[in-house]
Amino acid sequence: MLILISCPLSILAQNKTITGTVRDAIDVVIGASVTVKGNSSVGTITDMDGNFKLSVPASAKELIVSFIGYDNHTVIIGNKTHFDITLKESSVMLEEVVAIGYAKVKRKDLTGSTSSVSSSELAAVPAITAAQALQGKLAGVNVTTQDGSLSVVVLLLLRARNLFIL
Repeated sequence: MLILISCPLSILAQNKTITGTVRDAIDVVIGASVTVKGNSSVGTITDMDGNFKLSVPASAKELIVSFIGYDNHTVIIGNKTHFDITLKESSVMLEEVVAIGYAKVKRKDLTGSTSSVSSSELAAVPAITAAQALQGKLAGVNVTTQDGSLSVVVLLLLRARNLFIL
């Protein structure tokens, strides 16, 4: 009985240090999140070399490794203290987002009119500048120049309200 009382509580609540490297198919992953499954308050992120060091409770069974654009990866800790983890790119596509000059909205939530031009459409136009290639492709967009020289200022007028000087 005396032995149990003199036993420090720190022995009962031991932590162990887990280290490792997170990679993808090409290179290390910087800023990947490494957390204990079921206890997201115990975690860290990978450094510039894809390495991490994490002190976990001895009772921890699994780690969750996650990063935007990749599938979450679960690692069983067991008796190991070092892991080399390879993340796989996520096959789930992000929802389509439209940038409209002053905000970003999901395409399904967009209520105004929009126009778009693909890069292949622009490449097919024999124009000197990208602004000139836009001329006549988008409704409400007027592209004007003062003369035909290469170094001239190009004025982009959007819906007769906003002026952009290129």
